[in-house]
Amino acid sequence: MKRIINLISAAALLALLIFPGSVYAASASFSISGPRTLSKGQTGTYTVNVTVSDAAAVQAELVYDSSFFELVSGNLIGLWDTASNTSTTVTLTTVTLKCIAGQGSSGQLTLTDAKAGRFTGGIPPTESISPAVGSLTVTNPVPTPTPTISPVPTNQPTPTAGPTPTIELTPTTGPTPTKKPTPTAGPTPTKKPTLTAGPTPTDKPMPTTSPTPTKQPTPTAHLSVAPTISPTTVVTAVPTPSPQPDPWQAVLRDLQSMPTGGQVSAEMDGNLPLPAAALTLLKEKQGVLLLDFGQASCRIDGSKLNVIPAGLPAINLVPDMVRRTTLSQAASSQDLYQYNFGPSGEWPGPVTFTLAAPDSKPGDRIYLYACHETAGILAGSQAIEVDNSGSVTFTLCGGGSYLASSQLIAGAINPFANPASDTKPQTGGISLLVLLICLAAVTVLAVFATMFICRIGIFRKNR
Repeated sequence: MKRIINLISAAALLALLIFPGSVYAASASFSISGPRTLSKGQTGTYTVNVTVSDAAAVQAELVYDSSFFELVSGNLIGLWDTASNTSTTVTLTTVTLKCIAGQGSSGQLTLTDAKAGRFTGGIPPTESISPAVGSLTVTNPVPTPTPTISPVPTNQPTPTAGPTPTIELTPTTGPTPTKKPTPTAGPTPTKKPTLTAGPTPTDKPMPTTSPTPTKQPTPTAHLSVAPTISPTTVVTAVPTPSPQPDPWQAVLRDLQSMPTGGQVSAEMDGNLPLPAAALTLLKEKQGVLLLDFGQASCRIDGSKLNVIPAGLPAINLVPDMVRRTTLSQAASSQDLYQYNFGPSGEWPGPVTFTLAAPDSKPGDRIYLYACHETAGILAGSQAIEVDNSGSVTFTLCGGGSYLASSQLIAGAINPFANPASDTKPQTGGISLLVLLICLAAVTVLAVFATMFICRIGIFRKNR
């Protein structure tokens, strides 16, 4: 029995050594971080992170409550992969959202299409991992009313008690008592045998008792304190301007509801850079976006877009046509128009522009050059023709500075092949492969010519 238990233990240990993946289960946990409270008009940055264990690829799409949030910038879809299974924490994507809802409301951020996978090293070569997906609720709280602070009354001076008034008892003067009359002696009685009593003297009147003087009340000292009137502070309420709605939000809603292969048209007021989220939706729906900025219009075909990189900045689609001296000097002052599309760099796909050519007439031929301002180099790009409406149409695949001239500019690289007969917009220049073949041919001919002149090699004379 003991031998059987030892055999089972050895087999289990061998299985752990051969298949370590069965011990450490692969996992992926998605989370959303960012501010949990926003006021109306306030923006917040939100990041989607994922912690993986023994995994090789993850993806997820951030979904926001459109009644509470408005997308300002960033890519909603995040992707990550590596060449082998690993355990780490990565940031899939970062977006900036603006609160558009009033106080007392809330919005939720969730993740959809969250997936993770790992390499198995067997058959099948990959397997899916069931991820843990988190969410985040953001609120616009109702502010707690601040109690109005009553003015603190100024301490009035404590009245000093004066001397206690002396109570004077003023007796009420009663009636003056009647003077006791002096009895008048009667006539001397005549001696008779019987004495006759004289007249009875009048009873002495009782003096009238003066009334007890009334005690006057003790006067009470009353101190009247005048109320202190605090000055009233008049607070003028300054109305908070309502945030203007983002025109791109309406375009993004139209792109989300657009059928596959459909088309969305929009009129934009002013120069509003194109967010990467619009390109992501356009590529997903394989549709067409037409934008009219007034002074310029453009067309973007989603079926021709490449992969939208994470963190792609907004693209400037309205050129700055202010003439720059450095570009004019590089063109020997032969520039007719200048177009500056912001920073140089490749876009995810081609964009077709239509711009007015006020100094040209229909049928005029114009040559478009790409400008490398730092090096002062011009490169031929396209030969275009002014249409009947007085506009020119050309396609670009990246930002930077361009200029248009009514004539060929000497010294430019990638010159135009045959400007007199070619009427279509074209990309000038000779391909690198053709150039290398020509250089190789010239080198071989030079070697053979040297051998012939020097009579060496295959041209050596037999003596």
